Amino acid sequence: MNKVRTTFGVVMAAVMLTSAGAITAQAAGIPADLASSSSLAGQATPSPTPTPTETATPTPEPTPPLVRTGGADRFETSALISAATFDEDAPVVYIASGANYPDALSAAAAAGAKDAPVLLVLKDEVPQVIVDELTRLNPARAVIVGGTDVISDKVQSVVGRYSVTSRVAGATRFETSANLSATFEPGVDVAYIASGSNYPDALAGAAAAGATGGPVLLVQQSEIPAAVLTELARLKPKSVVVLGGTAAISAEVEANLNRYVAPTTRIGGDTRFETATLVSSDTYPDGASTVYITSGANFPDALAGAAAAGSTDAPVLLVYETEIPKAVATELERLKPTNIVVLGGTTVISAAVAKALESYVD
Repeated sequence: MNKVRTTFGVVMAAVMLTSAGAITAQAAGIPADLASSSSLAGQATPSPTPTPTETATPTPEPTPPLVRTGGADRFETSALISAATFDEDAPVVYIASGANYPDALSAAAAAGAKDAPVLLVLKDEVPQVIVDELTRLNPARAVIVGGTDVISDKVQSVVGRYSVTSRVAGATRFETSANLSATFEPGVDVAYIASGSNYPDALAGAAAAGATGGPVLLVQQSEIPAAVLTELARLKPKSVVVLGGTAAISAEVEANLNRYVAPTTRIGGDTRFETATLVSSDTYPDGASTVYITSGANFPDALAGAAAAGSTDAPVLLVYETEIPKAVATELERLKPTNIVVLGGTTVISAAVAKALESYVD
């Protein structure tokens, strides 16, 4: 050990002397195997390796408590709702008419239960925004909802460029709802019954049905169509919920459902706004982190929104364009949401209403 230290000291002395122009390593008698193959003179002392500077992790932008999802029209709005809610490579997407609410009501419940979007089309045309969203979604399957009088074969052919397609339809809106229900396994916890001629009560019900994993079946005001009775017999739901008051679905229909199908309850308020709040409180007794707000006078935005709400386990509440009904304000206070999603542009729900809704975010 001492020899090594002595030799090292000689080397260092030689280097220092050489840099002063006095002697070389060889002249100092340093063994060749300890000297550099080239002269040690003039070699600079190595600079220390700089310590890497840590890159600060960017702070993610906080999610705003209220967001608006609305396009230039109902078709773009449905595409935007889909894009905001559903990932690429979707297992299934439902294609419904943007001009015919009955088929889309049942489709929204089925889509919500299967975590799938509803995209709206014209009878003979697939809007470009829907083409773009189909491209992004890259769905494994696309279900066309309704007959060719509602969505043409031409449209199905266009959708078929982006996915394998099938069609669920019936001779009437009631049969179509029964055929959509047939995609559910028997023994569901609840089946929702809505009017086939009055959409508002069913808007909130479609979201609740999607969240609870049950279908929406359509009936007439004073009669249960045969196709719906047959489907209810197959479905064997554990319970039935009638949506709306007796002006929409009679007490007789409710009694027959209770007698022949399953224990039946009715959720109905004096207005469509109250009915939506009652559906919300029945489905979400402990509150909800997210609430969807849609127009009580504009079904298309609500249909696409109901599928998203059902998929994300959130209620749908209805408002006027320029006013939040008192019953809705009370329900928002009870729900204590941390996020609110407003569906549609300012022509259906004003900026003032959206601003007022922010005060209900917990």
